[in-house]
Amino acid sequence: MLWRLEDEPSARSASGFADVPPDTWFTDAVAWAAEQGIVTGCDPETFGPSDPLTREQLAAILYRYAKYLGMDVSAAADLSGYLDAADVSDWALDAFRWAIVSGLIRGVSETRLSPKTQATRAQVATMLMRFDALRASADQLNRMSGEVPADAVQSAAIPAKNGAGSPLPE
Repeated sequence: MLWRLEDEPSARSASGFADVPPDTWFTDAVAWAAEQGIVTGCDPETFGPSDPLTREQLAAILYRYAKYLGMDVSAAADLSGYLDAADVSDWALDAFRWAIVSGLIRGVSETRLSPKTQATRAQVATMLMRFDALRASADQLNRMSGEVPADAVQSAAIPAKNGAGSPLPE
């Protein structure tokens, strides 16, 4: 999806992942995202195209994509209020902290992040919608001032409630 948002750019080379064949519908997208550092795979040779996506993996992908776009990703939430904060993988910690503070992801409860659980379709859709709104806010600030202030990402976060007053799905 991110590859399509970027108008399906060409990658300079194959992805290098043994489990990404050269002729699938996702081959070019994975190669481009890997080349840009947006995806890193399960290890240097394995992408895991049929594996479920975890909440921390999605946070990391959006964090790296935001960096690719030049967005400020320096804001970081304090995760100490979550009982399972220690479950966030080291490689995903900065991304998860940024995703929380910027409003892209929330805990599955007041005290649980569930970083290693599979992201549901609803969670993925919600996080992508929030990212799109965050990106639009950053773009608008860029156009207005020529520079995005350090606190712009946090101030552009999406409200916690939908129009009906209930929390959006995570």
